[in-house]
Amino acid sequence: MMGQSNMVGFGQVGPEETPGTLLNLMGDGKYPHLRNDDGGEEWSVRDDVRVVYRRGRGGTVQTSSSDLTVGWTGRADFVGPEIQFGHVVGDRLGGPVLLLKVGTGNRALGWDFLPPGSKRQTKDSLSYPGYGECPESSLPDSPKDPSECGTCQRNHRDCPVWWSTKERCLDCFGWYAGFQFDTDLQNAKAVLDNLSDYYPGYQQEQGFEIAGFVFWQGARDTYTRAHTIKYRSNLKRYIKRVWESYSIYPGAAKKFVLASIAFGGTKSQKKDPEDGYTRNEKKIYLAQMKISGFKGRVRTVDARPFWRKENVSPKNNRNHYNHNAETYMEVGNALGHAMVDLMEKNAEL
Repeated sequence: MMGQSNMVGFGQVGPEETPGTLLNLMGDGKYPHLRNDDGGEEWSVRDDVRVVYRRGRGGTVQTSSSDLTVGWTGRADFVGPEIQFGHVVGDRLGGPVLLLKVGTGNRALGWDFLPPGSKRQTKDSLSYPGYGECPESSLPDSPKDPSECGTCQRNHRDCPVWWSTKERCLDCFGWYAGFQFDTDLQNAKAVLDNLSDYYPGYQQEQGFEIAGFVFWQGARDTYTRAHTIKYRSNLKRYIKRVWESYSIYPGAAKKFVLASIAFGGTKSQKKDPEDGYTRNEKKIYLAQMKISGFKGRVRTVDARPFWRKENVSPKNNRNHYNHNAETYMEVGNALGHAMVDLMEKNAEL
């Protein structure tokens, strides 16, 4: 499960009297499966579905793991799409299931997730890096790899110089195009190569299969026109490189589900400027919905119907879907059913 902050999860759990929290929704009769059958107040726990959340790099790595439940050790006060996704996929597979999350906030496909094979480009009088290069943007006539320059050590954008190697970029300011792609892969491999440390009772001789990949991202790319323009081609390359990177594991399925951005729901920008998409958001949405060339292997969930306005939500926080728990539960539900459908058939989408 990959992506930026909405994959991490910002659906608020409580308090019960606040509209749009999980407890408030459950008070209206929704999601009864999240409580134990004894009618008490304890959250149900699925011991056939395990969640592992690993993020960071080097000395900053943090790992949380738990059986699937609300308030699992990774996100005690919030729910993400993994809760309902885990219930849907767990019901289909009957366990054991591992949900491996590596998402983190404020990441762009055109920069942080930029997949290997991406080339340098120039748009709108700025130069944007290829994979392994930096900074995020520079002047088109900037010199490459200057021998001495401290200008960019605190700035990822619009630098007068640029670097072409990961080592130089890391030395300059600790980042490069594709850094999050590489970090996600490293964190996932650290778990998969030591699975018994994260899934109690797992025996190495059992083996495992990677059933598929889940992605929810897009907001950060709307801030930069060049990222928006290249989003569709970057997304197609990203999917292919993810599959290629995990092909070292036997049974790694080429299945991929993603959720669209959904800010403002289904209203258009012209009819309701406050609720509808911005111009760049609309382009990202269309790129996500019209992804093609992956017959029977990739599916996009239209998340717009799951938008909830701030007056029925815990917060007025557009980028995090107003912290409305129903949004995160329903996106997870839709992603789960999309994944189950891909697992059950390979029909043309």
